[in-house]
Amino acid sequence: MWLSYYGEGESVLNQLKQGKIPLISVANMAQPFLRNQPMADTRKGGISHDRYRSELAKQYERLPAHLKMMVDFEYFVQQSEAKRADIEKHIRAQRSGPEDALTYPWDQYRNLALLRLFSQSTHYNLWQYLGAQHQGVCLELAQPHNSWQSKKGSPAKLAAVNYGEEKVVKGSKDNPFPGLLAMPKECACEQEWRFIKPIQGDQAFLPIARDLVLAIVLGCHRSEALAAQFEQLITQDMRYRQVKLFQAVIDPYRLTFKKEVIPLTTP
Repeated sequence: MWLSYYGEGESVLNQLKQGKIPLISVANMAQPFLRNQPMADTRKGGISHDRYRSELAKQYERLPAHLKMMVDFEYFVQQSEAKRADIEKHIRAQRSGPEDALTYPWDQYRNLALLRLFSQSTHYNLWQYLGAQHQGVCLELAQPHNSWQSKKGSPAKLAAVNYGEEKVVKGSKDNPFPGLLAMPKECACEQEWRFIKPIQGDQAFLPIARDLVLAIVLGCHRSEALAAQFEQLITQDMRYRQVKLFQAVIDPYRLTFKKEVIPLTTP
């Protein structure tokens, strides 16, 4: 198994030469959910079916005993429909505003950094917006690998992102940073993983161990010059002599990408 890291060609080439991949500071990321703003006023939102029936159940329980004997709850619900607007207005008035919403503890996240990784190296959208519009590079990184483990004095967490509408803000032992490991359901096709570390010093990095990089995939619109630079790296840098070089190509019959081996021309 591997995890894929997409990037701009020259940047990834320099990272391989330097032997480290920089992580993204969470404080510098566009994270509207994590930053909790701007947030809709809960007093202005719609009333769910369950919340509406819950309010009616409370009102039904407050009825005098002799009235409750005459009508059951469902009949009470039907008769209340004529006053639904007033009932919903009453529910909204009970809300205290945005302060009663589920919010992430931003101060616990701002000193973290992460690396965005993915389960596929031939994903069209990822090539489009992370792979320099198909002109960039994707690294296939080994998983499992010791590089993803916590080290003494350097805690780390590698986990798959969860997709859906449920908002979990309280961390746990298995998921200490739920705000970084949750995305809306429309992003599920990306199959993202995240490698999370605290920022120590100016920036957090993932050191590139000798056997971490399994393959390099060049975008289908890569330049010949970029391909030549990566071929030179693989053939001349002993750290990457076992790395395979591929190019993303279009499937002749379907709207998908495939990988083709790039034959090395230099010894």
